[in-house]
Amino acid sequence: MSPCVPCMLSGHQATISNEQMANTDIENISRRPHIRQLFNIAIRYDTPLEKVERAVNIIKGILENHEGMDPEFTPRVYFNKFNRDSLNIIIVFWYHPPDYWAFMAESQRINKQIMREFEKEGIKFALPSTSVSLTRNDEQPYQ
Repeated sequence: MSPCVPCMLSGHQATISNEQMANTDIENISRRPHIRQLFNIAIRYDTPLEKVERAVNIIKGILENHEGMDPEFTPRVYFNKFNRDSLNIIIVFWYHPPDYWAFMAESQRINKQIMREFEKEGIKFALPSTSVSLTRNDEQPYQ
């Protein structure tokens, strides 16, 4: 049983036995048709619904016809859940062709534009936080 010696993305070599190779799903990133970016943006819980809707529309606008967009893979942006510390917006977009460094440059441009537009609109990113409520024995909150 001779080992297969592939190079990792980090440039290091890895030794993997033929048995392990035969029983493993292998993803060949050099043959991928696109790069998918999936991430979440967390905004503060005190954001009014109108601003949440505006945040989603800002991101949709930024991603509309972005560099590397294929019309068959349109971006997806949704206010999708209530996190413990924030309201969550999920973002998915695809970059064609799969040129990693061009994709990274476009991702940076998108992120900076989201930050600029959110700042203009007064939409604040959420940070992990904890709220503490103190009450007296008669259940009245402290003032």
